[in-house]
Amino acid sequence: WIRENIPGYWAVPRRASVVGITFICAEMLAVSGMLYQNVFRNPIAGPGMLGVTSGVSLGLMILVAIYHAAAPSMLYERYAMCYGFGAAILVMVLVAGKRLSGKGKPYDIVTMLLIGSVLSQLIALVVSYVTLFVMEEDDYLVFYTLSQMLTVSTSLISWITLGIAALVSFVPVWMNRHKLNALAFDDQEARMLGMNLSRMRALALVCGAIMILAASIHVGAVALVSLIVPFIARSLFGCAFDRQLIGNVCLSPILLLVCRDIT
Repeated sequence: WIRENIPGYWAVPRRASVVGITFICAEMLAVSGMLYQNVFRNPIAGPGMLGVTSGVSLGLMILVAIYHAAAPSMLYERYAMCYGFGAAILVMVLVAGKRLSGKGKPYDIVTMLLIGSVLSQLIALVVSYVTLFVMEEDDYLVFYTLSQMLTVSTSLISWITLGIAALVSFVPVWMNRHKLNALAFDDQEARMLGMNLSRMRALALVCGAIMILAASIHVGAVALVSLIVPFIARSLFGCAFDRQLIGNVCLSPILLLVCRDIT
């Protein structure tokens, strides 16, 4: 009765859902940036460095090529393709990085970055060529709308998919928040202290990749949050991993919601 008789009330649940999805994705963007900056010990490292976000563009391109104008309504297919290609790229980078690092040796971070960069550039080349020279104009407009996240889906499947991705990625990080302080050490110091640094790095990389992948699928790749919020959180909350984590969780929704309202 309220929705039918009070003008404009229909928009309130929709806006509340968009705010909720933005809230969750902001935390995933910031925490993923924090994880990668800790793993690479580089304040300008980003979670897109391994190329998983390029899987989103590839999945959207294939979705539009198959379903054309009906692509925006094909949520199940969109999530299956985007998550699937993103996960496939992550597995390829991890496996290739391990093999090229040598048997019995820890992951070579530089090698993984190079592999991720090469895959990302190759996929970007294919996507650019197909969208600019192969797709019809109507299909390109659909692809542009989806890839730029001009509309945020608030359907039940979106909430379920995002919730699963958030739980799978956040819970391991929170449970190992004290152990992940070991990322501040180098390999020799970690071995002297009896720590398995390779396992901690793999956990951080995989969880961070899932976070940035899910956030990119649901609200787009907002690099500002992944880069700036971890820096602010370290400045205000300190460098201990658990404090960094709390700081990113508290600050990121505020920044992204303010930016969203301004735009």
